[in-house]
Amino acid sequence: MGIHRGTLMTALLNAAQRAGVQMETGVAVSRFEQASGHVRMLRERAEGSE
Repeated sequence: MGIHRGTLMTALLNAAQRAGVQMETGVAVSRFEQASGHVRMLRERAEGSE
């Protein structure tokens, strides 16, 4: 038995949104920082800096 990829992605997105996760699409992530209880993604700007 398996699960359709689109169904899985929708379920994960909905769960993340209900949990209050802030999402932004169309950006390149340059690195991330992990601390107790959260993860922070840093995006790359057009000029190459964070």
